[in-house]
Amino acid sequence: MTTYDDLGKTVFDGFLTVRPQGVAKLTVSYKLPFKLAQNSLLPLMVQKQGGTGDSAYTLTMGGKTLEQFNLSSDKTFNLQLR
Repeated sequence: MTTYDDLGKTVFDGFLTVRPQGVAKLTVSYKLPFKLAQNSLLPLMVQKQGGTGDSAYTLTMGGKTLEQFNLSSDKTFNLQLR
C-alpha cells in the first residue's frame, strides 16, 4: 500500500486480489502527521471505486466500532477525537 497527498487529501492506494464471491479484510492504521486539539473533528472520506458493487465496511477507532455500512457511493465522516 502506498500513501500520498492529492488535492489536499491523504490517499491510501493499494491493490487487493479477491477470488470471485470471496471475502477479504483490509485494516488500515494511520498516525496523523500533526496534532489535533482535544474534542476536535477529523474528516474522513471513503470513496467508492467506479464499476464495483456495494462493499461492506466497518469503521472503528480506538478499538470501538463507530459505524457499519455498505458503500454504494462516497461517504464522509467527521470523527470526534477525544
